[in-house]
Amino acid sequence: GATRAGTRDGFAANSSAAAAAFAVPSSVWRDHLGFVGEDPTQDLAKAGGLALKAHVYFAENYTRKAQRMVWEQRGSSASSWPYGVVGVNLCLMLADLLGLGTQSAAQSAAGERAVGERARRRPRFMEEAGCHWGVFEGHSEDETFGELFALGMSCIDSVWRARRATRADFAGIIKRLRGQLEALLESGPPNLEALL
Repeated sequence: GATRAGTRDGFAANSSAAAAAFAVPSSVWRDHLGFVGEDPTQDLAKAGGLALKAHVYFAENYTRKAQRMVWEQRGSSASSWPYGVVGVNLCLMLADLLGLGTQSAAQSAAGERAVGERARRRPRFMEEAGCHWGVFEGHSEDETFGELFALGMSCIDSVWRARRATRADFAGIIKRLRGQLEALLESGPPNLEALL
């Protein structure tokens, strides 16, 4: 629909200007898209290609929503949230929630302890065979993860705006979102449409 398709042509019309603005390094990555520095690859590396794919999926399928979020959250005021970094952290949370392996070599070297902790706090839906995997049936893994990412970004944005949150509130917002997503997945949705 119109919500998902957005206006992709708006990006294509200015492709040469966009290419220059999105060169690496460029202040656009930090000042307008909410990455830590002028090179987004450093932030994106934390979640491997998963974060890049999720950001691209969201921008292509929810263009207007993504554009609005980027526009409203640009800059680094206490009341704005860093769009790019939040997306990377959301990807890491979703990957952990779904039991996907996204650890880098550095993380896995120190990860034995974390793996043990994760196993002790594993949600019920991870223990029950097939409890939430119906959401992946009939869709590619990238599409399903992209939809979960889009749902997460939308929830973060809604809560942020409703609470007039600050960056100090992010940890609580992402923790609450994780609990909500766990509950949704534990309900055993038969397919992606039922989840969303």
